[in-house]
Amino acid sequence: MKALEIWNEPNLTFYGMPAPDPAAYAAFLGAAHDAIKAADPTSAVITGGLAPAENQPRSQAMNPLLHVRAVYRAGGGKFDALGYHPYTYPAMLTDDPGDGPFVTTTPKLHDEMAKHGDRQSRCGARRWARPHSRPRGRRSWRSTSPGRTAAAIGGRSPA
Repeated sequence: MKALEIWNEPNLTFYGMPAPDPAAYAAFLGAAHDAIKAADPTSAVITGGLAPAENQPRSQAMNPLLHVRAVYRAGGGKFDALGYHPYTYPAMLTDDPGDGPFVTTTPKLHDEMAKHGDRQSRCGARRWARPHSRPRGRRSWRSTSPGRTAAAIGGRSPA
């Protein structure tokens, strides 16, 4: 394995029921990190990609910056990269007017990592933009095609 992402959106109630628990996640992340590095020291450990959730009520989610701070306080700094899902939904990343989570929160997350000595660790977008789903078999104004996503990040449309 080259990289393993540990969990998905641990700051959402949906994935961290009954509520996000940064201390429990820190313990889980540390154990996973140690096991992965013991099996293959060259594999990268990526935290579960955090959902933006800046403005959601605490009953549904925990702000990603507060989650990262709490994970560090609980001793959870064992990772090679911090995963983040800076959704610009329903816009594409390239359509972000400059005040969306990719532009505003990503630097704050990296600054928090630097405060804890993780200046060399990466803070990476694991998902962004709009989903490729088509509810009930139809294209939705909320979805996009894999080709448009590839073009937006400088790639080529899949055949």
